Amino acid sequence: VATRNANREKMDGKVAKALQSRVSMAVDKGEPIESAARSVIEEWATVEEDIRRRVQHYVEMLPNQDGFDLAKLEQDAAISVCEGENVEDAARRAVWKCRTKRTETEVDTALRSAIQAPRSG
Repeated sequence: VATRNANREKMDGKVAKALQSRVSMAVDKGEPIESAARSVIEEWATVEEDIRRRVQHYVEMLPNQDGFDLAKLEQDAAISVCEGENVEDAARRAVWKCRTKRTETEVDTALRSAIQAPRSG
């Protein structure tokens, strides 16, 4: 839970910084601050929905979909988007990294079990 909260705070910080930057750029171009803030928040809501859809799509493509934390994957993808990655690549990368880590853990567990199993022969 502590890690999840730390990840959420990290995401919130990066998202907030990215959104503030976008509002500032719009204000620098002459847009009123309230209007800029509304536009940026509406745009981010659309991006968040795109992230949710793309993460769900990539998870659904996996043969074993159990045990994936969609909220964590969405957070990871959102952080990547705030760092400049496009939604498609960010969602794909978040799911791929989680899947790879999970596979490595499953392989490690299987190898440990095989090593500890009694040998016949």
